[in-house]
Amino acid sequence: MGVLKTTDKYSVLQQIGTDGINYNITNDSLITIIKRFDKQYSLELIGASGDWCEFLIHKEPKNWLTFAKEIYKVCPDVVDQGTETVEALAGEMKKTKRLYFWWD
Repeated sequence: MGVLKTTDKYSVLQQIGTDGINYNITNDSLITIIKRFDKQYSLELIGASGDWCEFLIHKEPKNWLTFAKEIYKVCPDVVDQGTETVEALAGEMKKTKRLYFWWD
């Protein structure tokens, strides 16, 4: 566990070095992806480590299934080793208002 004196979610992800390297997602490319999603859905970082990060979603997508498909492209493990279907991922995100990336 670590504590960083910042409110900048991108700085936190950069300092931790969060990535999905087994899917060729470097820290820099992940931050680019998160910035795109943040602009659309107003994300609040609530946790991160080397191979995962989690956000609260403050601006709901118009279509949760479309959003879940976007997430699956970035992080197949959340479906393949988690919810088992993209539809289930959409339902989980809609219910919890959370976005979770985890790369095995």
